[in-house]
Amino acid sequence: MEAKIKKVKLLKIKKSKNMNNLELVKKVKASGSHFFDEKTMIAFNSKIVTSETTVLGYFITSEDTNDGKGTGYTIRQVLDSGEVDRKSGFNEFKSLTEAKKGLELLMSKVSKQ
Repeated sequence: MEAKIKKVKLLKIKKSKNMNNLELVKKVKASGSHFFDEKTMIAFNSKIVTSETTVLGYFITSEDTNDGKGTGYTIRQVLDSGEVDRKSGFNEFKSLTEAKKGLELLMSKVSKQ
């Protein structure tokens, strides 16, 4: 039953348009989330590195790696509710190029559902 609920959510998101980063931040903050609060972003040295979300609400962030040896990249999705969901491991990708390839792969898998 849970799979059906997720599929319905994806269909709802597919009808939305790409959002620029300002629209993305406003939607998430309006939901009550603190994901994009200045203190949160500073604590994780987090930045949105994609210029806009995809029609499915996906975007990529960069953060300092846990070992202090550089930057890692994470694929995330803003849900209709305004919550931010992680779609890859935290700092799973070591370069933006790898993260973009991961996002393309994720998008192709989701579009086949």
